[in-house]
Amino acid sequence: MKGTAAASAHSPGGRAPDPSAIGQASGAYQTWSAKTWRRFRHHALGLLGLAMLAAIVASVGIGTAVIPERAAFFTDLGALRQPPSFTHLMGTDEVGRDVAARLLFAGQISLTVGFLVAFMGVAVGTLAGVVAGYFGGHLIDTLIMRAADVLLSIPQLVSLICLASLLGPGLRTTILVIAGLSWMEIARLVRANVLRLRETEFVHSAKAVGCSSGRLLLRHLIPNTLAPVTVAATLTVGNAILTETALSYLGLGIQPPTPSWGNMLFNAQIAIFEAPWIGLFPGIMIMVTVLAINFIGEGIRDAIDPRRLVAPLGGWPGQVRPALADDSPASTQGPYG
Repeated sequence: MKGTAAASAHSPGGRAPDPSAIGQASGAYQTWSAKTWRRFRHHALGLLGLAMLAAIVASVGIGTAVIPERAAFFTDLGALRQPPSFTHLMGTDEVGRDVAARLLFAGQISLTVGFLVAFMGVAVGTLAGVVAGYFGGHLIDTLIMRAADVLLSIPQLVSLICLASLLGPGLRTTILVIAGLSWMEIARLVRANVLRLRETEFVHSAKAVGCSSGRLLLRHLIPNTLAPVTVAATLTVGNAILTETALSYLGLGIQPPTPSWGNMLFNAQIAIFEAPWIGLFPGIMIMVTVLAINFIGEGIRDAIDPRRLVAPLGGWPGQVRPALADDSPASTQGPYG
C-alpha cells in the first residue's frame, strides 16, 4: 500500500504510471544494435530470408557431417541418369553419382566461396574507401578511385574470364579473382560516407585533442561506416555465388570432380531434356540461396535506416506500418554517433 501511494504521489493526478508508458520510455535507452534488431524483427521479408538461409546452412552442415564424402563421388554405372526414387532421393547424374549427396557437398563449396569473397571484398573495399575518403583530394585518393574506376569500366565477366584463364581454374583462384573484383563499389560507398563524416563535429573534436590519423580511422570513421557496409556485404555474398556459378558453368571455376552448384549445372546441360533433375535441384538451390540473402539485405537496410517504414510481421512486402516507439530522430543515431 505504501509503495502504491508513493508511486501515485509522483504521477499526474495521483494515479499510478501506465506500465506500457514505462516500457516505451525505457525503449529510448536501448542500444543501437538492439533498436536495429527490433526493427529487423518487424520486417517480414528479412525474417523469411533469415529463416531460409538458416535452413540451407543447417541442411548443408548437418548433411555433410552425416553423409560420408565418398557418397558424393561414388559412381554406379548401373544407375546412370536414374530419376528420383527412394534409393536416390534426387536421382543420379550422367555417371551414376547421387545428386542429393553432391548437392550438399556442392553447397559447402558454393557457400564458402560466397562468404569468403564477401569478407575479403568488404575488408579491402572498406580500407580503401576509408583511406581515400580521409585523404580526399590528395594523390592517394586519386590513385585509389581511378583504379576503382578503371576496374569498374571493364565488364566484370570479361575480367573474370581473363584472370581465371591466366591463373588457372580452381577453388583458390575462383575466390581470389571474384574477391579482387568485388571491392570497388564498396570502396566508393565507404569513401562517400567518410567524406561526410570527416566534416562532422566529433571528428574535428578528435583532431583538436591530438587524435592521430590511425586512431581516428580505426576508432571513429570505420565504426560509423559499418551500417552501409553491412548491407553491401549481404549483397556481395549473393553476387559471389552467382559469379562462381557463371565461372563454373563456363568451365573456369571449381573443377570436377569437386562439386559446386555451378559445375553441377554445367554437367547437366548435356542431358537437360533426358534427365532434367540433374540441373533442376542445383538451380533451385542457387535461386533460393540468393533470394534469401537479398531478403536479408533488404531487411538490414530497412532496419538500419529508420526513415524506411517496414511492413509488420506477416504483412505484405512494401506495406507501411506505424512508426515504432524508438523511431524518433533522437534515437536513430549510428553505433558511435
